[in-house]
Amino acid sequence: MMITDDEMEKQNFLSWYCFYAKPKEIECAMKTHRAKMERYIEKYYSEIIRVRMLNSLREKIF
Repeated sequence: MMITDDEMEKQNFLSWYCFYAKPKEIECAMKTHRAKMERYIEKYYSEIIRVRMLNSLREKIF
């Protein structure tokens, strides 16, 4: 099974946005690449919410 460029882009953005980026890094990215960031956030909003809910549940368990 091949991973498409869109799937790779999605995974890369979600990993960075939900796991690795600090609030200051996200703020900086919003300042320098506002249109692209807004497009990604809008495009992957449901996944962002899902990942954040799972992270929240995981933190409560551990």
